[in-house]
Amino acid sequence: MQVPFIVRYPERIQGGRRVDVLFDVGIDTPVTLIELVGAERLSEAHGISFLDLLDGSAKDVRYHVM
Repeated sequence: MQVPFIVRYPERIQGGRRVDVLFDVGIDTPVTLIELVGAERLSEAHGISFLDLLDGSAKDVRYHVM
């Protein structure tokens, strides 16, 4: 399933970009929000922050979601 996910954060993410990669909203969003606020990541968190995907600095992408 492909569902648009729209993000607006002008201080960190350049507008007008489209990123066509896979991420899991359910487990990646909390980890991303924790990174945004500068809090310490919980060891129990299994997600991957997608901030690097949004600002264009990602080196690794996910090819499947378990």
